[in-house]
Amino acid sequence: SVVDEQCLRGNKFTLDGTGTVPSVTNGSIASYSWSIGSGLRNAVNTSSSKISNVIYTSAADRDITLIVKDANGCYDTLTERISVKPHPVASWKVNDNDQCLNFQSFDFTQTSTATSGSKVTYYRWEFDNTSSQGTTQGSSVVSLSNVNYSTFGTKTIKLIVTDSNGCKDTFTNVIEVRDIPTPRITMSPNAADT
Repeated sequence: SVVDEQCLRGNKFTLDGTGTVPSVTNGSIASYSWSIGSGLRNAVNTSSSKISNVIYTSAADRDITLIVKDANGCYDTLTERISVKPHPVASWKVNDNDQCLNFQSFDFTQTSTATSGSKVTYYRWEFDNTSSQGTTQGSSVVSLSNVNYSTFGTKTIKLIVTDSNGCKDTFTNVIEVRDIPTPRITMSPNAADT
């Protein structure tokens, strides 16, 4: 069974091993030896009782093995499993990313994916304060229709997704709301009217 699981981005495990020696042997723990798997981002001392800042560079389940040896040369082994979970990949698409201020209707659809064994379970859409939408979130907010803006310019839209493992990803992109031309009619006096 998995004793600890973390998402890939920001993973940092602390492995704390202890060992006891039966009182009848009058010994003490002489050595610790860890096997912590491959894919480490940093070097760690695998011969101490506690290892901090164990950071992995790839998602996978890993068996962590600790061997303790006493002063008499007797030893025992314990293996536990940890899991580094992959992140989902957030993304969205829009019906038309370049629209005019007076005839705009942006329709956004999430196109996020999760890895095998997981699924996207939560969506948080963030729009700027000139949109009709603001921030919208929930487990069923997979698309938003008829989003419009009160001002022209480049608008940033962010989608943050969370998967069933609790891992998150963010996708940010922009759309363009174009200013509209201002029509003007100028009248010249008619020569007959002067």
